Amino acid sequence: MTYEYPLVFFTVFGQLSAGIALLVWLTGLRKHPAEERLAWLVALAALAVSGLSAALHLQSYLPAAFALSNVGSSWLSREILMGVVFFVLIGLRVFNVLPAGLNWLVGIGGVAFVLVMSQIYVQNASVPLWNSWGTALAFLGTMLLLGGTAALALAPEGWGRSAVAASVSAAVAGALLALSLPAFWLGGMMAPLNPVMLGVFASAAICVTLTQAACYAVGGALAAYGVPGRRGLVRVGFVVVLVGAVVGRMLFYAANIGMLS
Repeated sequence: MTYEYPLVFFTVFGQLSAGIALLVWLTGLRKHPAEERLAWLVALAALAVSGLSAALHLQSYLPAAFALSNVGSSWLSREILMGVVFFVLIGLRVFNVLPAGLNWLVGIGGVAFVLVMSQIYVQNASVPLWNSWGTALAFLGTMLLLGGTAALALAPEGWGRSAVAASVSAAVAGALLALSLPAFWLGGMMAPLNPVMLGVFASAAICVTLTQAACYAVGGALAAYGVPGRRGLVRVGFVVVLVGAVVGRMLFYAANIGMLS
């Protein structure tokens, strides 16, 4: 199986950036300027890693000059446009060109970026295991999960209970959505598939999904246990969750290889 590592890191780190932007707004982190600035810098860095990973996926850089020429008809062009818009919005917040009162705009921009990103796969009828709204839900779930755990890792000491509750709720809801994707694959399994590859993929799906779920459970437990003041545990928990998201996304891209008869 081929895991398309550049796209794995493009989507996962793009969703991490969007999740941080959304949680900065939802948790009211603007009340803590130093931590808010750090969160925006991490979001900007994650989005930069995402963009660099996307560039590494290209076989030729010349066509990239025309990337925005089909915004009216191509989801890929729309994805690139939304990624650029989102990057600019975060950059404007980092340099305080946008006021903190517009954090909601950056958060909504991140959600829009992830939704447009998901449509490249949702609208791709040639890959049955991508072609459902389960993909969009899983992408949004990864965004919420990574954003929630990252918010806990970046939070100031003595953070309010409502902010902690919002972060934990986002992480839990995101984990459930991200882990629900195999259920949507059942419909794709009804399509004509290579029986040998189907068996291999089914085994991999079970193993990788269990690994992903274990990472989420362990990482979430570490983060939850560390919230009262053990900052190191919260950050280790976030890293474990991030590893789980990468593992799950590797399986997502492997679903495109050799599946059709």
